[in-house]
Amino acid sequence: IERDAFSSYSPDLLVLPDSVKVIERNAFRSYHGNNATLTMPSSLEEVGYSAFYNFSGNLLELNEGLNSIGEFTFYYYNGSDLVLPSTLKSIGLQAFDKYAGVGNSLTIPSSINLIENQAFESYAGDELIIEDGVKVIGNQVFHNFNGTLDLGNDIKSIGDYCFNYYNQPTLSLPTSLEQIGSGAFSSYVGTNQPLVLPSNLTKIGNDAFRAFKGTTITIPGTLETISSYAFAGYEGANQTLTIPNGVKVVGDDAFYSFNGSGISLAEGVKSIGEAAFYRYVGSGTTLTMPSSLKSIGSNAFYSFAGSNLVLNEGLETIDNYAFSNGYSGTGTTLTIPSTVKKIGNYAFGHFTGDNLIFNGGPTTIGYSAFGGYVGYGKSLIIPEGTESIDDNAFNNFKGSSLSLPEGLVSIGTSAFMQYGDLYQYSGAADIEIPTTVMTIESSAFGGFWGTIRVHSKALYDSRASWAPHATVVLV
Repeated sequence: IERDAFSSYSPDLLVLPDSVKVIERNAFRSYHGNNATLTMPSSLEEVGYSAFYNFSGNLLELNEGLNSIGEFTFYYYNGSDLVLPSTLKSIGLQAFDKYAGVGNSLTIPSSINLIENQAFESYAGDELIIEDGVKVIGNQVFHNFNGTLDLGNDIKSIGDYCFNYYNQPTLSLPTSLEQIGSGAFSSYVGTNQPLVLPSNLTKIGNDAFRAFKGTTITIPGTLETISSYAFAGYEGANQTLTIPNGVKVVGDDAFYSFNGSGISLAEGVKSIGEAAFYRYVGSGTTLTMPSSLKSIGSNAFYSFAGSNLVLNEGLETIDNYAFSNGYSGTGTTLTIPSTVKKIGNYAFGHFTGDNLIFNGGPTTIGYSAFGGYVGYGKSLIIPEGTESIDDNAFNNFKGSSLSLPEGLVSIGTSAFMQYGDLYQYSGAADIEIPTTVMTIESSAFGGFWGTIRVHSKALYDSRASWAPHATVVLV
């Protein structure tokens, strides 16, 4: 039956002859078939694009021998039942988009390799069985399904938001699975259940298990990237979260709510994204960064309040608020690796440990980066390579001496405001301002009463602004 043959015709009853093999696109697009049964002839092999787009009868009977159902073919069908023939090899985009199947079971036969996007988007039946042989499920295919789920043993890829509303007590993923799309199981809570990701998994999309609050998560070493918000709801009470060897990237907010007993980061992790472990406290624990790590994103360990923090050589960037809200490091020394080039705003805003050591020079030390560090009786040596020290960077430092490097260009507002052991105490060592410093902002050394030597007349002339209590000497 040729394309558009009866596209504007909507009879009360439609009977198809047994000789029909192909029904082309839009052939019966306007046929509604209200309260009718539509039976496909035994000879039929292919039904084309939108061929029965508006059919909304009570029952659709598909024949054994049918190989292909095109895009939007039965878009509005929402009858009492749907049985797919064992001969069917392909189902097109949104082919059964409006079929809800409430109270029914749907079986995807093993003859189908790929289920196209949104093919059964509205399906909300009691049961879904995907037979062995089916390998790929596209985006939003079973978007509204929340019944008993059997994924079979051969699925390799599950598309974006495919089972977005699935939230049964348990979820079993086949060992064959290699890719899970964004939001694929984003409503699955899994209360009191473990989540075991298959050992062949190589990709997991954003928000994939965003609502998961079960007991444990087992992540395979085959997975290179844990995408943004992938497990954002997982709290992991009393559990240690292991990021295995093989994972290279932990995305933004990936484990946003995790607050278990510990985090183990294996060698191989190169990047930890923004707020990746935002709520992790880790009381009494040591957090050790792997030697492979290059960057720690903003707020990555915002609430970390463990007993010790070990940063690795090779680390280059510590972004804003990375360890800001919780880590005090009481009784410990915090060592900044020689490879670090940037320390962001408030990166260690609450650090109040015994000592702070720079093994190398970050180019930039951000706003209030070490605003809580006091360092009584300690020397603070800002290393070579540092070009700018931002506002309030060390505004509580009260140590015994301060050394600034040649190459330093700017010192921000209140950067060392309370340097000098105690406010208005001049017993701390004198300060030498490097020849390379071009600007010093107001109150940079506001609480210092000792001697400061400068090499720039412009800085000397503006001394009342940046060192109101000190004796500034032009040399």
